[in-house]
Amino acid sequence: MKIGLLCLLLLAACVTGPRTFRTESQRPSIGVSDEAIRQVIADNMNTFTGCYEKSLSLDQTLEGKMVVDWNIVTGGKVENPKINDSKTEIIDPKMRACMVQKISSLNFPEPLNTNSFAVSYPFIFKDSKQ
Repeated sequence: MKIGLLCLLLLAACVTGPRTFRTESQRPSIGVSDEAIRQVIADNMNTFTGCYEKSLSLDQTLEGKMVVDWNIVTGGKVENPKINDSKTEIIDPKMRACMVQKISSLNFPEPLNTNSFAVSYPFIFKDSKQ
């Protein structure tokens, strides 16, 4: 039986580091565009909802925000993924480990004009049956 799930993905990736203002159609002068990050996350959302569904089956009250930080490095690989404890409400250790593992397996566009680009991405999880 599939658990009812509503996983909200915040519309804007929170990226850190040097930034330039641009329109949606322009490429960043440094790093990876917000849209490219959002697209990779959206394309892999089933893997993240899988982490939530496993933990939700053990704790039906589980919901809240989880912020994952990582760097996108040469070749678009993920480096140093970790949960941002100060911005995360979900404390379930298995879900946290699952999210870090799933993020570490992603590939992003290679950052422009830098060897490493920091990303902080918020996920909001809520069971749709509540």
